[in-house]
Amino acid sequence: MTRTRLDRFVETHKIEPEELATAAGLTPAAIERLRREDGNPTLTAMRAIRDGCRQVTGLKVQVTDLFDFGD
Repeated sequence: MTRTRLDRFVETHKIEPEELATAAGLTPAAIERLRREDGNPTLTAMRAIRDGCRQVTGLKVQVTDLFDFGD
């Protein structure tokens, strides 16, 4: 199974999905679905996850670090 960028980021930085969900203002179930690439997030949701990752890690995370746009 191919891992998503979001999944790799969460694993690499040892982020708990619940912590990311709280920081992003989303449900843990929504985070898990997107980690499995089981959904089509809105731009608003992608930005919320980016902001949550920034808050949790202190890193300057970009949306393209977390999601593949199939360039």
